[in-house]
Amino acid sequence: SLQAYEKAESTDSLYDIALMYVNDPRIIDAQFKVEVIVETMKKHGPNRPSSDFVHHQVYSNLPLNERLIFVREVLKLFNPPQKLLNFSFEEVSQHLDISGNQQLNWAYALQNFPAKSINMSHTNVHSFQNIMTIPVQELNVSFTAMQNFKDLTVENLRSLNISHTNIKDLKPLSASPLQILNISFCPITSLLPIKNMKFLRNLIIHKNQFNAVQLALIPAHVGITIVK
Repeated sequence: SLQAYEKAESTDSLYDIALMYVNDPRIIDAQFKVEVIVETMKKHGPNRPSSDFVHHQVYSNLPLNERLIFVREVLKLFNPPQKLLNFSFEEVSQHLDISGNQQLNWAYALQNFPAKSINMSHTNVHSFQNIMTIPVQELNVSFTAMQNFKDLTVENLRSLNISHTNIKDLKPLSASPLQILNISFCPITSLLPIKNMKFLRNLIIHKNQFNAVQLALIPAHVGITIVK
C-alpha cells in the first residue's frame, strides 16, 4: 500500500494508517484486522473504505476460527447500539444464531459465511443482502424488518420462517425448493405462488389469515398448520 502511494506521489488518511502498521511485528490475524478497521472507522466512519475492508476479508479464505472472531467483532463495531451481542456457531450442524439482537441492523459481515442454518429472528436486519453467497438451507427471519425477498438466494432453501415481517409477496419463492414455509402474521394477500412450489409440504399460517376461497388454492400435497 505504501509503495502504491509513493508511486502515485500522494498521501491521505489511509496512507497514515498504513504507516502505523508497516513495521508492526504482530501476526496479521483477525484481531489485528479488526484493529485496522477500528482505526479506519475513526477517520471515515462505517462507510467506505471501512466497509470495503470488511468486504475484502469476508470474501477471502479466512479459516473458520479467524472468521468467527472477525465477524463477531465487526458486527459489534458496526452496530454500537447493540450492547450485548448474541453470536454463536455450531460447527457440526453449521447453525449460526444471531437472534435476539434487536439493535442489530448491519450484518453484511455475514456474507460468504459457511452456514447451512441461520436464525436471525428478533433483529432489525432489513435486507437479505446481508447473507448473500451463503448456501443456507434453513432460515429464520421472523420478527425482523424484512419487507421483500430481494437478494435472497433460494436455490438451497428448504425451510423459511418470515412470520411477523412486512413481506407481502410470495412470487419470488414460486420456483424454490422450499419444503416448510411460515408466513403467519404477514400481510400476504395472495397464495397463488404456492401452486408452483412443488416441494412444499408444510405451510404455516395464523388463524383467520386467509378465507376459504384463498385456502382452496393450496395444492393437496401441502399440509397446513394453523397457529394462534
